[in-house]
Amino acid sequence: MELSLTGDELTSKDAERLGLVTKVVPSEQLMATTRELAAKLAQGPTKALGLTKRALNKSVTSDLETVLEYESYVQEIAGSTTDHAEAVRAFFEKRKPVFRGQ
Repeated sequence: MELSLTGDELTSKDAERLGLVTKVVPSEQLMATTRELAAKLAQGPTKALGLTKRALNKSVTSDLETVLEYESYVQEIAGSTTDHAEAVRAFFEKRKPVFRGQ
């Protein structure tokens, strides 16, 4: 609120310290860092990640009851994916899961 009302500027390190950004890197490392994150996300359970993103976006404009109901709905969808089954198998087999976005 203070930043919105005062218009004070923040350094990138201050933004990181306050939790407004998750990581600060030198500009020459930005593209490589971005690509690393993109690759990490692409190797994950992309359908579940998409559902998580939708639920988080919905939480901004909805009341708690609606958000909890929607979360239950997307959990049911995520729990029926082949990626979920793969994650469970990998856990019991003590190996890294191989997700396929399904």
